[in-house]
Amino acid sequence: MADRITYAAGEGNLQVRIGPRRSGRAWYFLIAGSLMLALVLAVGVTILWDYFTGRIPGGAFVLLWLLIWLALTVVLAAIWLWTGWGKEIVTVAGGALTVRRDLLGLGKTKSYPAADMRNLRPAGFFGDPWGWSGYLRYWGLAGGNVAFEHAGTTHRFGLLVEEDEARQIVEKITPYLKPLQRGA
Repeated sequence: MADRITYAAGEGNLQVRIGPRRSGRAWYFLIAGSLMLALVLAVGVTILWDYFTGRIPGGAFVLLWLLIWLALTVVLAAIWLWTGWGKEIVTVAGGALTVRRDLLGLGKTKSYPAADMRNLRPAGFFGDPWGWSGYLRYWGLAGGNVAFEHAGTTHRFGLLVEEDEARQIVEKITPYLKPLQRGA
């Protein structure tokens, strides 16, 4: 089991914390991404400064360039931060499975009543690897390798976990969900 995945159990509750991957690719991206982000910020701030001081002419092109630069900088920063400090916190408590994607204390939480959940399983990525969802999954921003059915929709968590890790997560969570599910 990877050190980045921890389990905390108590009083019928379970919390699974999936931390960032510390592989060679992740370390390379954190180092190279830091340099790239610094360079992108320096170029953008220089252009912005020159625009407001009148050293370059204004106009629609410069404003459009600055908007695109800002959007790409935000996306690059989000990917860089998630790679280094993002984590998923999966909790089975109070009759629900809760999935939180946490980045430096901020994040989105989704909760699913355990009574309505079906078919918790390890599941690989299916879809177009060259499409938008494929790119987001590659960077660990979407998808997941643990899936379940709820309200007629497949939901996923376990971003960038390996197949064995996904299987172990399912094995740990299943005993906590079974008593909460209908017909169990």
